[in-house]
Amino acid sequence: MIKPRKLIRILSEFNKSHFCPGCMKFSIKVEDKPALDPPYVVSFQGQAPHNSSLEFQAYAPTDEKKRGRQRYVEAVTDHVKYKGHNSSESSVSRSQMTRYAIGVIDKEKNEIVVKSAPFIRITSHSLKLEKATAEDVQQLSVMDARNDLGETFGNKKRKKDIKTIQRSVIDTDALSSAKSYITSAIEESTLVLPETQELEEMMDEGRPIPPYHKDAENIEDVYLLDDVIVDVANMDISPLLNAQSTEEIDEVLSNDEFPEYVKERLRPALSLSIKDEETIRALVLLSYFIRLRKLNAASLKPHILQPIFKYSTYKMAEQMLELFTEATDIGKGKKKHKLSLSVERQAYLLAECFKTAGFYIERKRVDGKRETDRIAKFKVPLTFPKPRRGAAK
Repeated sequence: MIKPRKLIRILSEFNKSHFCPGCMKFSIKVEDKPALDPPYVVSFQGQAPHNSSLEFQAYAPTDEKKRGRQRYVEAVTDHVKYKGHNSSESSVSRSQMTRYAIGVIDKEKNEIVVKSAPFIRITSHSLKLEKATAEDVQQLSVMDARNDLGETFGNKKRKKDIKTIQRSVIDTDALSSAKSYITSAIEESTLVLPETQELEEMMDEGRPIPPYHKDAENIEDVYLLDDVIVDVANMDISPLLNAQSTEEIDEVLSNDEFPEYVKERLRPALSLSIKDEETIRALVLLSYFIRLRKLNAASLKPHILQPIFKYSTYKMAEQMLELFTEATDIGKGKKKHKLSLSVERQAYLLAECFKTAGFYIERKRVDGKRETDRIAKFKVPLTFPKPRRGAAK
């Protein structure tokens, strides 16, 4: 401890040398206290704590031999532990030790209280590295250790660079957990998927084709008229059935009720002595499918469409509009129909073409040019190719 008389003499000389008129004069008082009690003068090795309000705890060692000549100070933050102690007088000769004192100014009493202050050197320690076991330290890579030290003691740029690198690191444990979750989800979804047969049936139901009997053994039984359009059996085709002579047949076919394609096939059917009503009804229905695309929007109403197709019934007109048009509600229970479902109409038309052409269709030559003939032949059981995936070649 500095001798009080010597300290007072030094401070008195300092006070005199810095005297100025009007300056406040202070009396000097030396506080007599145990040499190792606070306050302390400290020096930080490395970076000092950013938090100026960080509190340090002072304590004496448990060893009785050191207790009389050493004191320890310690403070802990989230990442760093600060600790240090004063130099032992046994390790450094008393004459070589630098001694410090702290003066506390009391303006109310106009005095300076001088206290001896032991010098303590404080070092910083990373908590993450300090808590690691020997096995952890062996497994810890040099880069990880550098990052831990950089996060603790590095400047802002260094810390920012470390955070950027850490965000780029792939967490294999997280990927493994995500893989397990995805695998479980796929397995659960797979369990509810329909079987191949069920899937094919669902696909067939969603095709824009007329209802058919896939288990039919005869081709005539695949597409039945009553399944294609309701109420076909109630069509009044008596004028066609009653036409016997060539003149009578020409008369019933002279109007615009039938397209030329239908007339060519309807004439021989009406010329038979015993007429096949099923074939005649199918040809009449085929003519309706052909003529439907030429009708304007104003005609797409059941009460207007039924008289245009004079052999049809009101129920038939309703179903044709339901199958081949898109309806929009315009209020007051009324709907506006738009003829846009051409794929569906063509599918129904083709089914009737097969039925009325003996289930065999041959492509005609155009302009007398010879080319490979293409034919379409109806077979049982009726199957459809599976939808192809990917870009068309």
